[in-house]
Amino acid sequence: MVKARSSWCCNRAQGPKGDQALSVLETLLPCHVNAEPSSEVPAVLLPSELAGEKQEGKGIHFKGIRERRVETESELEVPVHWTFMWAGFWVGLSKINFEASAMASCPVLQRERVFQSGARVYRIPALLYLPQQKTLLAFAEERTSKKDEHAKLIVLRRGSYDTSTHQVQWHSQEAVSQAQLEGHRSMNPSPLYDEATGTIFLFFIAIPGQVSEHHQLQTRVNATRLCQVTSPDHGRSWSPPTDLTDSVIASADKDWATFAVGPGHCLQLSNPTRSLVVPAYAYRSHCCLKAPSPSAFCLVSHDHGRTWVRGSFVDQDTLECQVAEVRDGQQRVVYLNARSPHQARVQAQSANNGLDFKETQWVQKLVEPPHGCQGSIVSFPSPNVGSEPPDWWLLYTHPTDPRQRSNLGVYLNRWSPGPATWSEPTLLAPGSCAYSDLQSMGTGPDGSPLFGCLYESDDYMEIVFVMFTLQQAFPAEFLLQ
Repeated sequence: MVKARSSWCCNRAQGPKGDQALSVLETLLPCHVNAEPSSEVPAVLLPSELAGEKQEGKGIHFKGIRERRVETESELEVPVHWTFMWAGFWVGLSKINFEASAMASCPVLQRERVFQSGARVYRIPALLYLPQQKTLLAFAEERTSKKDEHAKLIVLRRGSYDTSTHQVQWHSQEAVSQAQLEGHRSMNPSPLYDEATGTIFLFFIAIPGQVSEHHQLQTRVNATRLCQVTSPDHGRSWSPPTDLTDSVIASADKDWATFAVGPGHCLQLSNPTRSLVVPAYAYRSHCCLKAPSPSAFCLVSHDHGRTWVRGSFVDQDTLECQVAEVRDGQQRVVYLNARSPHQARVQAQSANNGLDFKETQWVQKLVEPPHGCQGSIVSFPSPNVGSEPPDWWLLYTHPTDPRQRSNLGVYLNRWSPGPATWSEPTLLAPGSCAYSDLQSMGTGPDGSPLFGCLYESDDYMEIVFVMFTLQQAFPAEFLLQ
């Protein structure tokens, strides 16, 4: 009989995945297994990580196995042939949904499919709320398949929010046909409403034919154009497209392999100039690196979109991002939350309206699936009574499963800049999910802040709208009020 030093003959992997692995082992594996005496300590095969990748038409694929010999010391008996146990164990593990079973579910006011894939596929949701009109504008890319290279144009559905029934009535789908450059496909809808002028901006990128992002990264030659259309009548009509690339990107284009804006809603600040902020990211070529690396940044306008200033890059690998304005008393900052390829989100803040971001932090609680995923962030006045001016809190939506894009969760931050200040997630939608976009919609029927969220579901087969209140998502916030 072989004696092991630990109650479990595995070493704890570093980080949240290791904690999760140990918890599962302690729950599912037996404590005592008989084995023949041996002079050698047996080799035990352990998965190198819990993270896996869901491929189209397949289940979870675990990336690697590592071997480790158990050290002797305790009274627990270790089996000689654990290798056979692992195969069955991991097959069973792939069917277990840790996050969904642990999270509280959020009751909602409404859940409705807005875009349904069939002959055409709809991806990359963007949502804009017009408070005076009680109107929602839901945008998406229309594609001929799920592939990015098969995107065609941007479509729109208008929703009317009825405050008496607390329901949104969605109207027929239409194409934003003006949001196109000839010979290009339109991608990454990024809407913004300028309350001061009543103008809606719809920013997007235009890419020639079926030129892929991969091709641009390989050749290090940018083919992407930055464009906008505008609407003076709440999205009922649109201007011809304006190509902003040469005036906004200018000479930086020669160092960029490719770039994109958003996707999802942009931001208008409450500063004296009511500045407009458009989040973006670029892959930049570096002489010392084999491949271009991505960094997030913002485009800022202080004159209602007539001219734009390009801000500095966030100093971490960051991709698709969104921004929100937060206030704590008299202090006002622009908060950025970005996708990363390193299994956790990146956050940063700017004290100069989004031009420069400091205090860049990894947020381990906001997990990323393999290769990351876009997420949405929005700020709103806190429900705390008596704070004047009111503090602003943050709400964030994103897949919560570190192994795959599934189980859309909503997180709350009562605005404190540290990475540990995010709440545990509440489950907004179980199962397959991906990109999402949030909007704050004022006060809900229970007196707490109201939100709308547009998200991808069912393996990109549909885009769904869900509406809920802060009290529904986080009831504990209201227990003592």
